[in-house]
Amino acid sequence: MSKRLAFATLILPVMADVDGDGDQDIFYRSDYPSRLGVLVNEAIPSPGETVCSPAALNSSGLSASARAFGAPGASAPDLTLRAAKLPHHQFGFFVGSRTSQLPVAVPGSGGLLCLAGSIGRYTGPGQVLSSGPFGSFDVIVNPPSLRDSSGMTAAFPGDTWYFQAWFRDVNSQGGASSNFTDALAIQFE
Repeated sequence: MSKRLAFATLILPVMADVDGDGDQDIFYRSDYPSRLGVLVNEAIPSPGETVCSPAALNSSGLSASARAFGAPGASAPDLTLRAAKLPHHQFGFFVGSRTSQLPVAVPGSGGLLCLAGSIGRYTGPGQVLSSGPFGSFDVIVNPPSLRDSSGMTAAFPGDTWYFQAWFRDVNSQGGASSNFTDALAIQFE
């Protein structure tokens, strides 16, 4: 008679960004053999291309990053932008533009602005966010209604938009009170 071994895997709540890539990793525990492991979120590709990277170091000692999740369709209902590797419990928001530039120092900031032209701020209800205990925040943007300095405008297939997050960083370089992530260039389909 053969014995059949059974084992269980327990998925625990998201606990931390173990690999330092800006996403929240999931811990698991297996009863056979007894071990603790980490499921790392590397399988989700980010649409767009990182530009203006790496960002200046912030007070957490990391270069903050901007990433996107979702389909870059011009008529898609939403696209999620994520700012990660931020100082914990600081607020920030995304900015967007159709134009990029060489990195420019901004007075009072430890980081560099990589956007130019008509820059829109995502500062509407629910868009100014805290980085919380994980040092990141997400905002959903709607490609048919992207922000520029004149208000809302649509992204059309073939358009490239640039996104970057501004965040409060009290202890960043030289005592500055803010900083920026790197930038993300997304070409809409």
